[in-house]
Parts: sequence; C-alpha cells; structure tokens
Amino acid sequence: MDNSYYIEDKLEQSTHVVNYQRFLSRVLKYWYIVVISLGITLFSVYLINRYAVRIYPVTMSILIKESQEASGNAEILYNNPLVQGYRNYLNELYIIRSYPLVQDVINKLGFTASFYKSGNVKTTEIYQAIPVSISFLESTVNTSVFEFKILSDSEFELGPSKGEDIFDERKIFLFNDTIDYHQNQFVVRKICNIIIDEHIDEPYILKFNSSFNISQAYINRLKIEWAEEGASVVNLDINGALPEKEIDFMNTLVEMYRKKDLDKKRQTAARSLEFIEEQLSNISDSLLWYEAQLENFKQNNDVINISGQAEKVLLKIEDLDGQLSTVNVYNRYLTYLKKHINEQDNVDHVVLPISVGVNDPVLIALVNKMVEMQLQIKSYTISQQIDNPFLLQMKNSLLNVKNSISESITNIEATNKIQTEEINKTIEKYERELAKLPSAERKLITIQRNYKFSENLYTFLTQKSAEAGITKASETSDISVVNPAMKIGGTISPNIKKNYLVGVFTGLGVPFILFFLLEYFNNKVQSKEDIEKLSKMPFSGMVGHNASDSNLVVYNKPKSAVSESFRSLRSNLNYFTENREKKVFLVTSSISGEGKTFTSINLGTVLAYSGKKTVIVGADMRKPKIFGDFNLSNEKGLSSILSGNEKVKDVIQPTFVENLYLISGGPIPPNPSEMLMKDEMTMLLKKLLNDFDFVILDTPPVALVTDAFVLSKHADHTLFITRQGVTPLQAIKNIGEFYQDGKMKKMSVVLNDIKNNRMGYGYGYGYGYGYGYGYYEEK
Repeated sequence: MDNSYYIEDKLEQSTHVVNYQRFLSRVLKYWYIVVISLGITLFSVYLINRYAVRIYPVTMSILIKESQEASGNAEILYNNPLVQGYRNYLNELYIIRSYPLVQDVINKLGFTASFYKSGNVKTTEIYQAIPVSISFLESTVNTSVFEFKILSDSEFELGPSKGEDIFDERKIFLFNDTIDYHQNQFVVRKICNIIIDEHIDEPYILKFNSSFNISQAYINRLKIEWAEEGASVVNLDINGALPEKEIDFMNTLVEMYRKKDLDKKRQTAARSLEFIEEQLSNISDSLLWYEAQLENFKQNNDVINISGQAEKVLLKIEDLDGQLSTVNVYNRYLTYLKKHINEQDNVDHVVLPISVGVNDPVLIALVNKMVEMQLQIKSYTISQQIDNPFLLQMKNSLLNVKNSISESITNIEATNKIQTEEINKTIEKYERELAKLPSAERKLITIQRNYKFSENLYTFLTQKSAEAGITKASETSDISVVNPAMKIGGTISPNIKKNYLVGVFTGLGVPFILFFLLEYFNNKVQSKEDIEKLSKMPFSGMVGHNASDSNLVVYNKPKSAVSESFRSLRSNLNYFTENREKKVFLVTSSISGEGKTFTSINLGTVLAYSGKKTVIVGADMRKPKIFGDFNLSNEKGLSSILSGNEKVKDVIQPTFVENLYLISGGPIPPNPSEMLMKDEMTMLLKKLLNDFDFVILDTPPVALVTDAFVLSKHADHTLFITRQGVTPLQAIKNIGEFYQDGKMKKMSVVLNDIKNNRMGYGYGYGYGYGYGYGYYEEK
C-alpha cells in the first residue's frame, strides 16, 4: 500500500484538531465566564420558579355500571326493560367531555366571570376570595376586562381596565341591581357569610368570557380514560392553577353527567308512558262499550251460560285474539316509529321498541343506534362548523340508519300481515263451528269474545303503563362516584428542583460548549501538537512573542527569551545540516504575516554573532521590504543581479550588525519566478557561498506563489514558518503533503509568536490566498 494514500486519508480525517488539554486550560483560565453563565441561569431559574403560575393536579374516579342490578321481587324497579337501552361505553368518555355538558357546568358555577389580583410582576386569578357573585341575564357574554372595586356594603365601582379600549366610563353601581355595562347585562350580589370590610377599596380585575371559550379550554385540559382494560371505572384528571376551582368543576361535571343520565332514563319512561296512555285512551272506550253491550244482553235474555263445546271453541278463539292484539300493538308502534323518523329531527326522543313489548333484536339495535348518533350530532353541532366533514359524515350515517329502520319496518309489517292473515283464517274456522250454535248463545259468545279481546289488550297496556310509571318514579343513575375530586401531591409546574438542575447544567454547559466549539472549529495553528497531528514534518524550534515594535529583537535585546529561542533554532539547524561549513537556509511560510522576514533577520543576527559571515537575500522581489529594518537602500538588489544590470559586489550591503550583510530584493521585475529559474541565480548562490558562511533566502509564501519551490533545490534546509493563531491548519496539511511526496525535502517547521495563556482565536492579522503583487506587511 502506497504511504502517500495513507497520509492523505489521515490528513483528510484531521481537519478539526481538538486539544483537550488546551480546552481544559482555557476553561480554567476563563473560569469567571463559567461563573457568570451559571449565575445568570440560576437567577433566571429563580425568577421562573418565583413568578411562574403554579399548576396542581386534580383527579377523580367514577363507575359506569354496565347493567342494572336485580333484587328479588323488586326487579321491575331496577331491571326494567323500559330504560335498559343500548349504551355504547366507547362514547361515554366523549359525552363527559361534550360541549353542552361542560357549558352547563361552566354556567352553573359562574366561571364566565373571573376575578384577578394585580401584583408587581404578574396578575393572579383568585377564586371564592371576594364576597360577591355575578350572574348574567343573557346567555351570550361579551368578552371584556374591567377594574372592580368594592366601595361599601352597598356600592361597588366598575371602570375600564388599563389597555382596554371601551367607551363606558367608570361608574358606581349598587349590589343586587341589574347592570347594563359594556353590552353585558348582569347582577352583582354580595355574599353575606364573608366579611366585606377587608375588601373595601381593594382594586381587582374583573374579566368576562364566553362560556364556549371557557368550555373549550376545560375540554382541552380534561383527560379521561378507563382505569384499565375491561374495567367500568373511569379516571378524570385536570391540571390547573386553582385546585379548589378545578375540584368544584370536576364534582359539578360528574353531578350533571349523572343528572343527564337519570333524566335520559326518566324521559324514556315518560315518552313510553305517553305512548301507552294514548293507546289506552282509545281502547278504554271500546272496552266500556262491549261491557255495556254484554250487560244489556244478559238483562234481556235468559241465556247466561254456554255449552261445554262452545266454551272450548271460545277459549281457542280468545287465545288467537290475544295474539292478534299483540300484533296490533306492534303495528301501531311501527306506524308511530315510521312517522317519527320521517317527520321529526329529534329522533333521540323516540320511544324505544322494548318499551311496548317489541322484541325484534334488529329493530331494537337500529333504534338505539339512531338515538346515540343523534345525541352525538347535537353535541358536535354546538362546537363545530356546520360544514365540518366529520359532522357531515355522521349525518349521512344517521340517514343510512333511518333508511335501515324503514326497511326493517317494512319487513316486519309484511311478516305481521302474513301472521294476521293466518290468525284470521284460524278464527274463521272456529267461527264456522260457532255458527252451528243457537242464535242467542252465538250472540253471547260474540259479545264475550269482543269484550275479552279488548280487556286483554287493555290489561297488557295497563301493565306497561304501570311499569313505566314505577320506573319514572324510582329510576337511579348508572353513574356513581368512586373517588371524589381531590388534589394529589404538590405542584407539577413549575418543577423547582428540575428547573434548578436544568439551570446548573445549562449554566455550566453553555460556556463549556462554547469553548469546545471554539476549539473544534478553530482552523488556526495553536500549538506544536496541532502541527504534529497534521503532518510528518520535523520540528526545528519555537519562537516566543515579540512585544517590541522592531524586528531586530536579537540585536536590541540579546538576552531576551526570544533571542534565546533563535539561538536554540541555530543549534537545531546544525543538527539538520550535519554541521556543514557552508549552508543555504530558505525561509518561507504558507501565507503572509507569519514572520518570515522576522525569522530571517533574527536568525541571520544570531548566526553573525557566532562569528560566521552571513548574508540575507531578499528573494521576495514582488514586495521587498527587509531593507527597511536595517535602514538600507532598495535601489539595486537581487533583481538587478539576475537581470545583469549590476555585479554582486555592488549589490551586497553591510548592516550595522557585525558579520551580517544584505542583498535587497531590488526594483520589482515583471517576472520574478522566471528570473529565479535563471542560471544567474545558481551562479549567485555559488559565489555567495565562496564569500559567506551562511546564506539566508527570504522567500514569498508557498501558498501564494511558486518562488519558494523554485529556490528549494538550492537550499541545504528549508524553514517553514508558522504563527500561532494565524497559520491555517489546511496550510499545514498541504505543506505536509508536499513534504511527504518529496516535493520539498530537507524541511522543518518553526512555530512563531507563541504567547503564554492565550486563547489564540481572532488574532487580528489578515491574510489571503489570492496572492497578487502585494500582500500584508509582516511583523
């Protein structure tokens, strides 16, 4: 496997360098940022916990009986088929949360009017703390906010609240008077059992809201679910800021739910009773007529007994008449039912089939389903738009059920017709036997038969009427309370401990994450370790930060730490060059501003101080500037030699540093790179090595132009200068690839401008890869 591909893959994976030791050092250095962040978050959590609305949980359990209990002879009272209709338990949870029921609860409790107390920071609702109650004279309440103040035992004041744009001015009213204020009609009553003195002149906020809006809010907060699968126990839960208010709501909700369930049963019995009474009124007249006819016949005729054979035939006919009467009642109910579903919208008021003895299971199921669907549609109509797709679908389903009932009625009527014809045929056969009897006896049998027929029908309906009456008077609800509404535990919001825990983690996490991201996304060299992770180039030295404005730090401060770092660099270079007598050093970097000229000057100075004759060649002919540090001239220089305009001896300039000389870049030529490739450059270096011990080539950045690559073949060793906080990591990666591929051999890295305890980010040196004929001045 080729090593170049391995290095390339490794470098591709090392774009972001994270030095965890430096990361932790940064955290310790800037510990006060962590403390400030922690303080801010904890103070914010304190404010949240202090001023957030406390939310408390309230729970309740109820039992929905699946069937009524029977108890011996009293079974008719507790297991009466008149009210034992179909109950779809899947709908019960929705019925409890239905808008009509919840709105009734809201109106009964007077929740449409709420009082609030203003604090310095927040406004809090108060419940049953003010000795007044408010009742509205109209069902519609306009949403409004007022300022409310009790002035005395008989007077109070209403006025516009701050920020409310209403036209009514502040007014004084009397308790128990009808008030017409801001399009609302209501009465404010004083509650006698609460002391009013402590509330006088206390400002409150009075808010009116529609029962629909409040119901919607309660329905959204109310959670209802079965206690467990297969159980008849339902758990009701609601969370609110005022547990006393939520407890009253839950208790009243279940109370009205029970009342509606009981009213529904009683209405069923009442409708059944009404239907039966109507039938009885018709039959009672016939019964009285036949009774009078029988009495007159016995008074005017001697025949008062019939023969045994005639008695047998009569009993058979009476049995058939009983069957016929049952079918007649059945047919009357079918006529009533057909008329009801065709002419009325309130099909939930229909008399149930079982109430009048109709036992057809298909018809019973369809009628019960129709009633349940009508109740659901009523509930949806209050809270939903008329064109709601689900509502329209339910209405279509109800229409389909009505059509199914009509078809079932038609089939039952056809069946009853066949049954009636068969009964009448049998009766005709027995009547032919009776025709053989004497006239008086035959007439008596006919009268008794008609009387018995009416009497049996009257007795049947009277029994049903009694059952309905007893049921209506003694019915109980299927709903019972298992656990009354109560507050359980403490507040669920705000969670003070959790909030403080989150605050601690946030306060510590934000600065830690910030420092880590700064380290992770930093694309500048910060340490020797960064360079070693991104390349295989050897390290030749590190140079500290130059605090002075001059590049001549070794000359001006020979005993400084920076001067010592250049002496150390001089020693390391002897190792890399194997102590050869004559040496050419090439100094380059990736971009401008990394300290090439600074390194060339001070490296040349320490070499000259060692007694070696040294010359610095300003090979950067695009923007020569090294001559300025020595106060020398740039009228002629390297470009003059390479162009053949000047001789070497006429271009070399001595500096004020003993043994140190300078060849400036000279006038800027149009083709610097091509000039460096001439044979004159090779001849120049040979001549310089004859006259000097060390030659230092100060070249442009390799990432910007190719001059350093052209000159690298003449160098005994190349110094690649990097600068803490300035050199891009990508540049290290690129030059490392050149070194690994052998494009630039005999090269080592120098880390310049090292600052102790320095973050290294945002250091204000600009640079660019688009190298033209000028770039930023180096320090």
